[in-house]
Amino acid sequence: MRTSGWLRTFVNGVAWALAYNLLWGLAWFTFMRREWLVATAATGSLPWAVIWVVWLVLSVALGVAVMAFIGRTASTQGWFVAVVGALAVWLPLTLGMAVVAWQSSLPARIAVLDSLVNLVALVVASLTGQWLERVTRRWQRPA
Repeated sequence: MRTSGWLRTFVNGVAWALAYNLLWGLAWFTFMRREWLVATAATGSLPWAVIWVVWLVLSVALGVAVMAFIGRTASTQGWFVAVVGALAVWLPLTLGMAVVAWQSSLPARIAVLDSLVNLVALVVASLTGQWLERVTRRWQRPA
């Protein structure tokens, strides 16, 4: 992949992370925050600001990885690749959330809610990224 390809992948990965975090943040501030605060009240306050900053950095890395996957196959597979990329990220996140919820004695409702919000946000972010990949490829001049 040429330098411009890596730059495009990085920029599209950042856009992917932005789309994901906007959707997840919207869900957090509209209905998930209260659920989490109530569920974690017994265990003490979590460092939410630190969690969000770390997650923003990790989501950019995930976005770049998903966009690298989409960029390699988007021209031949279309939206299907975006959904596969989203599911490839969603499955380990969901398994990790289930383990954390079980170890922390969090209600199963929290893990299910988190998983469903992640699924929607990941699919929307990946479809957005796949669309951006198509658009930005058209802008690229042939070498």
